Amino acid sequence: MTMSHAFNTENVPVTAVSLSRLNPEPGPYCMSFGFDLTRMMGSIQEVGMINPPLIMTNQEGGWDVVSGYRRTMAVKALGWKELLCKDLSGSNLSPLECLKLNLHENVPTRAFNEVEKGMILKRLSHHAPAQELLRKYMPLLGLPSHEPTLQVYLLIDDVEEPVKHSLAGGRISLQAVMLLLDMASDARLAIWRCITDLRLNSNYQRRLIEYAVDISDMEGKTAEQILAEGPVTAIFQDQKLNNPQKAKALLNHLHSRRNPRLARSERAFRQNVSRLNLPDGVRISHPPYFEDPSFTLEVSFRDGEALRQKMIQLSQMEDLENIRSPWLGEK
Repeated sequence: MTMSHAFNTENVPVTAVSLSRLNPEPGPYCMSFGFDLTRMMGSIQEVGMINPPLIMTNQEGGWDVVSGYRRTMAVKALGWKELLCKDLSGSNLSPLECLKLNLHENVPTRAFNEVEKGMILKRLSHHAPAQELLRKYMPLLGLPSHEPTLQVYLLIDDVEEPVKHSLAGGRISLQAVMLLLDMASDARLAIWRCITDLRLNSNYQRRLIEYAVDISDMEGKTAEQILAEGPVTAIFQDQKLNNPQKAKALLNHLHSRRNPRLARSERAFRQNVSRLNLPDGVRISHPPYFEDPSFTLEVSFRDGEALRQKMIQLSQMEDLENIRSPWLGEK
């Protein structure tokens, strides 16, 4: 039979299966990752198994779960030894048809996380051409029909389990994982540990990865070597700093290391401004990376007279000529 017409699972025979014979691994049809079984276990305890899982015999003499992997995990966690399942072994369904059966059973009832989308596309890619994935399945998963996007999701399934769990749980961004895909496993895990230990937001995650990549290229060191060096470990071990402070200190350290000339210029600028002893409410800032020749003066004041007094103070200050582009001083 084919899937050209809807496959009616109501006519599939039900069989009692020992849970010890079910493949404990996700198997070739699984589309679930990073899930919490608590609610499902509570539901099964309350009303039992409403929708039996679909299974099929495998070459090892056991059973692969075609649909309902989380349900089988839930009853195992509850201590069940046996479960009524629907046996698809005599249905002549192809692997692609089994995947489609599982996919369409899940699509109406839940949202897939990014790792699950990668699992689905990777499994489908073994049985369907790329053009079909782009045209048919990516829109079904809420993804753009875009070849580079497809390639990213096909690679997600191959990254390390801790990274995938963080992605599925929203603790690391998809953009960060995309940047990590070109790295070796050890480097990827080293950066992942920094991200999770410091609970970096998505912007900080991106900056950390970009700094590590650039420094690695500049110094010929791996990311794990860079993040294991003394200055970095000292930041992590500093008990006076909380996580946000450690994150800022780490990024500042890597920023200075990636751009030593810019870091020197920023320090010199801060020192020059500090020596001016500016009036309260007056702030001088430099343009990003000193790429623009113009500086910014911000003045807060209560009224016109207060503004006048501050302007007089500023006009009488010495050393204002030191506020200039640091690049001029290096010529």
